This record gives sequence, C-alpha cells and structure tokens, in this order.
Amino acid sequence: MPLTRDFKETVSTRIQKDSTFATALLNEAISLFLNGEPETARLILRDLINSTIGFEELAAETSKPSKSLHRMLSAKGNPTMDNLNIILNVLRKKLDVDTETQIVSPKASETTYIIEYWIEATQFPSKEELAKHVEQKLHKFLPDTKLEIEEKAKYLLLRIVSTKKGICRCYKALGFQREWSFRAKDELADSLRSKAYPILAEIELRLRSFISQAMIEVFGFDWWKSFIPRNLKDKVSKMETKEKKDQVELHHPIEFTFFDDLMVIITAKFQDWTDDQTITELLSKCSSIEDIKQEVNNRRRIISFWDDIFSGYFDDKNAWIQLEKNIYDQIIPIRNKVMHHRLIRDHDLQELKECRDEMKNLLDSAKPNLSDVELEEIQPSVKTIMKSIMAIDVMKGAMLASKAIQSSDSFMKSIMAIDLMNGAMSASKAIQSSNSFMKSIMAIDLMNGAMSDSKAIQPDSIIKAMSATAAINSELLKAMSATAAINEASD
Repeated sequence: MPLTRDFKETVSTRIQKDSTFATALLNEAISLFLNGEPETARLILRDLINSTIGFEELAAETSKPSKSLHRMLSAKGNPTMDNLNIILNVLRKKLDVDTETQIVSPKASETTYIIEYWIEATQFPSKEELAKHVEQKLHKFLPDTKLEIEEKAKYLLLRIVSTKKGICRCYKALGFQREWSFRAKDELADSLRSKAYPILAEIELRLRSFISQAMIEVFGFDWWKSFIPRNLKDKVSKMETKEKKDQVELHHPIEFTFFDDLMVIITAKFQDWTDDQTITELLSKCSSIEDIKQEVNNRRRIISFWDDIFSGYFDDKNAWIQLEKNIYDQIIPIRNKVMHHRLIRDHDLQELKECRDEMKNLLDSAKPNLSDVELEEIQPSVKTIMKSIMAIDVMKGAMLASKAIQSSDSFMKSIMAIDLMNGAMSASKAIQSSNSFMKSIMAIDLMNGAMSDSKAIQPDSIIKAMSATAAINSELLKAMSATAAINEASD
C-alpha cells in the first residue's frame, strides 16, 4: 500500500528544497544496505528518485527499463550490486555529492554534529560575553566541543560542533529564549529525522496493509462506500479532483487519506443506543424490567473497528489494544515532530523503533483470515457500526440542509435589503428633482415678470431668454416625472 499523501508530499517537498536533507537520506540508504536493512533502504532510494531525477530519466541514464528499476526498488525488490552501484552513481551525480557511509561498529569514533543559533545582538554585549555564557553551560563537554561566533548586522551567529551528548545538552542548558534566538541549523535533529522517515513509512505501510485486508474480508470490497462517514468520503473526493484521472483510477480511496484520518476510521467508537432514545420500543420485546435493563446495557456497549473487528485476528487481544495506545501516545506525536520539522531527540527515535518492532511482531502473529464462526460472531457489531454511520450521515445531512435553508433566508433578506436601498436611493433622487422643480417654477415666474416689465428688450436677448425657458421647461418635465414615480412607489 502507498504512503498517505501528506507523508509523501512532505518528504518529496523537503528533498526538492533541501539538498542537505537529500544527501542525508542517500547516506542513510547506503548505510542501511550495508547494515542489513535492504527493504528500508530500497524505499528511501525510491522516494529520492521520485523527488529528484525521476524513474524515466534514471532509465535513460542507466540504459535499463523504467519498469525494471521500479521492481528493483520495490518492497520485495532484489537489485544486484552492479545495478545498485549504477543507481547510486546516478543519484550522486544528480545531487552533486560524495556519500558518507557509516557502518555500525563498536569501535567506531563518535560522530560530531553542528548546531547554529542566531541570537539578537542586544542580548549579549560582545562575542566574548556570549562565548563565556556558552562555556559555562557546556563545561562538561568542552573537550569535545568547538565554538565559533560571528558578528552579523542584527545578530550573533553561534556555531557549536560537538558530540551527540554535547548537542543534546545545548537544547536546554544554553537557556536561549525563542523571543530573541533562532535555531538555524541542527545536524543532529536532521540526522535523527532522516532515520525516522523510513521507520514511519514502514509503520504506516504495515498497518495500512493489514487494515485494508481485514476490512475487505469482513465487509467486502465496497467497505469504503458503506462503512466510512460522509465527511471523510467528501474530503477524499475533493482530494481526488486535484489528481489526474488515471491516478484516481489506480488508487483506492483510502490511499488518499492522511494517517490521522486512517486512525480516526479504525478507532472510531459506535453505540446502538444514545441518551435521547426512549425505552418504548423495548416494551413489546421484553417481558420484565430486568430484561429491559439488560437490553439497554447491551445496546449502550461501545463498539469499534479496532476492539470488535480487528482484534479478532489476534490471540493476544491485549497486545492489539496496547498497540492503539502506543500509536496515539507515541507514534503520532513523534510523527508530528518529524513531519513538521520540530525538534526530535534521540529517545524519540528509540521509542519509534521499539513501537515499530512491537507492531511488526504483533502483525506477523495475526491470523491469515477469520473463520466462518468468528465472522458470524462479529455480525452484531458490524450491524451496529453500519447503523451508527447511517445515523451520523443522516444527522450531518440534516445539518447541511439546515445551513442551506439559513443561507436561503439570508439571501432573500439580502435581496429585500437591496430593493429597499434602491427604493430609498430613487426616492432621494426624486426628492432632489422635486426641489429642482420648485426652483424652476420660481425662475420661470421671475423671468416672465422681467420680460413683461422691460420695454427695451433686444431681439438677441429675447432669443436667449426663450432658449433658457425651453431648457427650464425640459427640466420641469423631468421633475414632474420623478414626482409621479414617488407617488406610485408610496401607493
């Protein structure tokens, strides 16, 4: 099963933007090959190729078919050393790097890492003061630590080179506040993150594969349509619209979900009885009060895919229930740190490995399939889950309809408000025209009086006065029309 979209896209984007991270992944893949973990190494190489050179260009560079290269780097691939060497050389050329392979050995010298801080210049009067502060905080690790401080325009750049223990000490001991400092580079965290990516990928692949197989066996191939809430199906549909048609057709809808969505599906709680229901319907089915109590208790029992469906594949059901706790308490918090580039510590990586190993051992112990008797036993739970999901969908449908009605009411109110506003504006213009009308009447009266009293009016003046009178009459007609419109609106 492919990884979820957010995981793949985050890794791909980071590889494309961060050449240091891409180099670290390439080094990690080679080290994994040499230290006996080829499956994880192949997955890392596949992601590197997809995010950089691409399989088609790699095929051209290696003179090998693209499909063959895909098979070599699949989970069950088995590339020869010659083919592997060719692929690595192409990647080294593409990334323009020399690889650094670390072979696990008890006698290997301890690796050093670089961490850089940008510190607001006003916090320390001089480079010497900053150096003194750091030396006091890291005095136990000074023999294995190197300090460099550079003065920039607005900040001091502190570069520390130390062992893993020394770098870990920096995180808390230095006492730098986020208001005036910024951790600009952290090679130890990047190294741990590059090691965490393949572990998270393996956890997700194994868990997704098992859950998909179980859902198909118990619910059939249409399980997504029948047993997934509407809001999640709508979310996936929106994501599918952003993909090319051939990509949608090649993938099951679950492959467009995020890891958190997957966990919500498989750990969701369902109940055949809710607090707003009455016992009226049970009166005809039960012969006593005790029977009614028993029936209500049975229907109020919490049911989930995880506890009531998937646990049936394991003899040790407590171990399966503990896995759910590990996922929420350990795997998801660490995954968020890795995916969102937050600080990750060495103990986070160790916890992740332990959870991965426990999950692999548990899934390896799972039954290949449920017996007919076991499938029959879980049918009541299946019916409760289906009934609950249908009720949820109906409720959400009703809520959407209610919002649509509210939106419709708001729309009608808006139309009415616009009409009222337009009416008010028309009335205002008409009133203004009415004022002009009154002024026009007064002007005509004045002009007529002037023309009657004057006995020495020149012909040119008479013509001009007549033109003015005609213009005033035109304005008068407009004012009268506006007045009629006001009267009609008021009626």
